[in-house]
Amino acid sequence: MTVRVVRLIVFAVWIIAFLMDELLILMLMNKIPNSSSAGFESAEIRSWAWRVAYIFLPVLIAFASFWFTPDASTIKKSTSKITKPEISFEQVIVLFALTILVHGAFFSYLYYFIYLPISNLGIEGEINYSAQLEGGLNLFLFLLPLAIIPVGWLLRKPAYTVGLSS
Repeated sequence: MTVRVVRLIVFAVWIIAFLMDELLILMLMNKIPNSSSAGFESAEIRSWAWRVAYIFLPVLIAFASFWFTPDASTIKKSTSKITKPEISFEQVIVLFALTILVHGAFFSYLYYFIYLPISNLGIEGEINYSAQLEGGLNLFLFLLPLAIIPVGWLLRKPAYTVGLSS
């Protein structure tokens, strides 16, 4: 696969993960009419949505800005040979595995430890949802470097290399 294709797919994965996480958090406000009975207020849920956005947005901005910089494909020299670097299959697998691991772990945590218990309000005992959200965010922050390493590597890789044609 070319660097450009992989970069675009990973960007799409980050966008989808961001939207799914934000949607799941914001759905909590509509899931329970009286959020305070579940241990948190709707203002607190909005605050959590912002905190997740603060983690995602720098990565999404870095990706998005990549497409708005000068591109080697605009070079019109007759002596230049433009090639599209490839990424090995192993690198692609590891890159997607790390990205999906981090986003999947965070989404699964939100879904199983926060969203599902709220859906089944008949559960026994008190659940501190604020602490549950804090735990989910800590898990995400702990795993985040595993997903940022491929992003940094992809953003340093050139989409094109320009050399003298033979």
